[in-house]
Amino acid sequence: MPKRASYILIVLLLLAALCPPFIVADSGQITEVTARIPCFYCFTLPSSATIPFMDCVCSIGYFEIDDLLLQDNETLQIEVETGPLQQVGVPTNVLPYTIDFPHPEYIDQSNIGDRYEIDVLIEESDFRAAHSGIYRGTLTFSVRTSTTNEALIVSTTDIEVNAEFDAPLLPTVEPTIQPTVQPTVQPTIEPPTTTTILCPLSARATAPG
Repeated sequence: MPKRASYILIVLLLLAALCPPFIVADSGQITEVTARIPCFYCFTLPSSATIPFMDCVCSIGYFEIDDLLLQDNETLQIEVETGPLQQVGVPTNVLPYTIDFPHPEYIDQSNIGDRYEIDVLIEESDFRAAHSGIYRGTLTFSVRTSTTNEALIVSTTDIEVNAEFDAPLLPTVEPTIQPTVQPTVQPTIEPPTTTTILCPLSARATAPG
């Protein structure tokens, strides 16, 4: 059963439990029943990714909008904070990088099913200038609601970059030796994690009496 239908069914069952049995007389008595359907927010983000050496443009996954049920006139805003890529064991050594994360400034229920690719960009010159080693950093994603400006969801994606090499990569010319084709190393991306946030249920029923 879809999440949205299951939540509505829960509210209806709650109302049925709250409302006492009665018989409507011929006088035309009216029973007022009100309910608040719970809002919820469901997103999927990459949990971690490992970037190979000299992979200057690496896709680490997608920010996916799985499902939303918002309040009237509510919109959401996606924010991302990039932490430094620090060398393991020598945190003062930092590998510069940026991210390419095109997404709309505000999202609502019309964006359900959309996904936005997250690319990590590292300049080739920065790879070559880096101290040999493993670098790790964290991307922090947050989703804020327009109703309170509070962060509904805060999720992190761990990044590891392999910058290990035995010697500087200097250009060489060897006309008598045929070049060999090196196998392409693909980035390692862990399965994404899905985060669902629910608002508290509330219901009210009144009957004559």
